[in-house]
Amino acid sequence: MKPDYERIAGDYREARPRYPERLVAMIARWLPDGPVEALDAGAGTGIGTRALAGVLGPRASILAVEPSSAMRREAEAVPGIRWRDGRAEALPARDRSIDLVFSAQALHWFDRPAFWRECGRVLKPGGAVAILYNNRDYRRDAFASGYEDLLERHSPGYRRDYREFDIRGELDALGWTARTHEESEAWTRPMRGHAFMAMSRSSSRAQAARDAAGAEVFDREVEALMNRHAKADGSVEVLYRCVLTLARKAG
Repeated sequence: MKPDYERIAGDYREARPRYPERLVAMIARWLPDGPVEALDAGAGTGIGTRALAGVLGPRASILAVEPSSAMRREAEAVPGIRWRDGRAEALPARDRSIDLVFSAQALHWFDRPAFWRECGRVLKPGGAVAILYNNRDYRRDAFASGYEDLLERHSPGYRRDYREFDIRGELDALGWTARTHEESEAWTRPMRGHAFMAMSRSSSRAQAARDAAGAEVFDREVEALMNRHAKADGSVEVLYRCVLTLARKAG
């Protein structure tokens, strides 16, 4: 399913969750001292890109690569970040020119074998790959599980485990990786009803559900789910598990 970014880009920028600072900061420890050339593949509206720029500071030059013009238009101008049209399977960088290839919340859209080959091509010896994901923790959170039930019922072909592939195992199996590491953090995001609805609209999977069921029907079911799980102040709490997977290129 190809996302309709023209419809979701604005909500994506405003409503998508940010990433735990501890995990983003860990990426910096895998990089050399001094200036860093970084590339963000599938940068979207730059939520992860800005988080990365925040922990790397002025020493980093970041090339944000995103194929959707709608998503790029929603990106904020941040010093040290340059934007470019491009795909993860054909990264716009020279061989052995990049210290870090980063991707947040996008790997499931890529042809992963082609992307891993590109990472091996563009990374300098000793460079790193960092893959970051926020996933709703539907195994521990009844509200998140109920929302996944709605998506599976209404979004054609959707499965809640569609992003649960073995990233570290894939990286370990590559011929050019010397070391891998995985770290995770559970966190809770309190959300008002309008904020959760905006986040839902920012999802291509939820948009497919709204198209299939009818926007009013789907939104009414989401609102009923929120009402069943609302706190005293009317907010809901969404449990997340954020996972960072790192790999170093052999030197």
